[in-house]
Amino acid sequence: MSRFRNSAFMFILSIIAFKSIAGQNATLDMSAEIIQGTCDISFPEGGTIQMGSIDPSPLIGTNQNTTAIHKFAIRAACTGLLNATGTPGIRVSGKTIQSSAGKIFRDDSSSSTGFGIVVAPDKNSGISWGDLKGNGDILGFTGFNPGGTGKVNNDIKMSAAVACGSASECTSQKLKAGSINASIVFSFNYH
Repeated sequence: MSRFRNSAFMFILSIIAFKSIAGQNATLDMSAEIIQGTCDISFPEGGTIQMGSIDPSPLIGTNQNTTAIHKFAIRAACTGLLNATGTPGIRVSGKTIQSSAGKIFRDDSSSSTGFGIVVAPDKNSGISWGDLKGNGDILGFTGFNPGGTGKVNNDIKMSAAVACGSASECTSQKLKAGSINASIVFSFNYH
């Protein structure tokens, strides 16, 4: 039995002697945020429209009429994933004529009185007053392609024109010739 005890003692001693001591563990915490898709907004034909000299007579005494229509495009170069909780669009903003319900854009640097610029999606049939996009309005995409891993250009056809508003605002007594300047901002937005 002494031999058995000695063997058992030697076995336990060898386990203790050869037991490796474990080092400390380390934990690496990781996090990431997947960003929603976005679009860079630009104008393929440039960011200035020179409308030239305009005869205002088609506007005087009329209700919600426009003249001197100019077509342009807004390009939304988009990439990434769509936001699951919002709809992509373009927010329109700028300084407007107070009596226009935010639909007729006009900067303080304008020297004319009563006239401004209106914008609307182009429908190839003129500008309908109900389609105007005013300060704070969202211009929705049709056929929007978010782009995924590469940028995709979404071109939105638009029209701009000169207007003075309702018949009561478009009287010759309330209008004065001069320059019209309007800075209209188009920014990508989820709504």
